[in-house]
Amino acid sequence: MCTTGFLTLVGLKHVGKTSIARAVAAGIPGARVRDIDEEMVRLAREEEWFPAANGTDPPVRRLYRFLGPRSFASWEAEVILRVLRSRADEPEQEQGTPALWIVSTGGGVCDNARAVELLERSRPILYLWEDPSVLYRRVIRRGIPAFLDENDPKGSFMRLAERRDRTYRTIADQVINVSGLAVEESARLILENTR
Repeated sequence: MCTTGFLTLVGLKHVGKTSIARAVAAGIPGARVRDIDEEMVRLAREEEWFPAANGTDPPVRRLYRFLGPRSFASWEAEVILRVLRSRADEPEQEQGTPALWIVSTGGGVCDNARAVELLERSRPILYLWEDPSVLYRRVIRRGIPAFLDENDPKGSFMRLAERRDRTYRTIADQVINVSGLAVEESARLILENTR
């Protein structure tokens, strides 16, 4: 299936990468999910430089505001590197092959050149595509994120989605259209397309 021991999911924010990764992992014995956003927050708190939760923003959104775009991108690449290194320490399964790690990335990873360079080691990379209008409605449920123009949130999101779509299509090994699919259906589609 995946000779590198990885399967990496990329896509715009709120396409469902983490939920879909967990559903895919449930269908593969021994598979593990490594969510980069969750790892970024966990490690920052473990190292005691990111304050405890406050407010209603998701932790990774707070981390972005706390660090700012440049430091956030640097930390994202550092965490991806740590995940790749820790993968090498993972024990092999009985058949002598490493267990599959399904990596779920943040929605803006395609704008981080160092992170994309590191993700080359975790191919295949699957780009999960969903209608951007659907994603916009999901994104603003908890308020306008810092990466959008507060005077034109929808317009800025659509421009961002169009630009990132082009980039994701360039770096992905395969595009998986998950538009209108439930999480389990998306996972089944991935499993069918990667065996």
